[in-house]
Amino acid sequence: MTLPTRSIEAPPRRPSSLLRGGGCDDDGNWPVRDQVCCRCLRVRKLGNIYVLAEWTRSDGQKKRLVLGPYWHFLVVTLCVISSVSAMIYAVVIPTDYVAERVVGITLTILAVTSLLCTAMTDPGIFPRYSKPLAQTWTYSEYAQAYRPPGVIYCQQCQVLIEEYNHFCPWSGIVIGKGNEAYFQVFVCALVLAFLFDMTIVILTLHHRGL
Repeated sequence: MTLPTRSIEAPPRRPSSLLRGGGCDDDGNWPVRDQVCCRCLRVRKLGNIYVLAEWTRSDGQKKRLVLGPYWHFLVVTLCVISSVSAMIYAVVIPTDYVAERVVGITLTILAVTSLLCTAMTDPGIFPRYSKPLAQTWTYSEYAQAYRPPGVIYCQQCQVLIEEYNHFCPWSGIVIGKGNEAYFQVFVCALVLAFLFDMTIVILTLHHRGL
């Protein structure tokens, strides 16, 4: 019988989230820490991810409303997108360009909405397992747990993520199985909104003879 192999990712010490967590169950659970925000809002911290709400659907699947460790970058991104769009449609685009304004504002709203969904959807947090469930599983020294192929430890969020893609600083959270579709919509909507807005601005300035 072939024993599961260990991945070559051995740091000299355990992640701080595991050290501060006060221990955890052998299987399934990450260390959880409660934090009080604004004296009235209590949130749970799973690794470095803030869990704002958690519930179980009728099919037994657990869902979470989350924020990443760099949520302040999300706030900056939202402010930049919203302010640039507001400036364009309040100052540059004439009010009689009704169709153009509707299309442009709709694309901006889609970009902002998909960004929020990306940032606040569970990216695919994978449970911790002290024992492998299959021979293809490998051991992660970072996570101190076994994992199947395709599950990677995110150093920023300090949890295992299914179908890890990358860490997105603009949304403040990792992109994985749970939120990648929203991220793709965000990128497409943002690019389309930018191209559309720039086209309308250039045509408007050209029409004014500038």
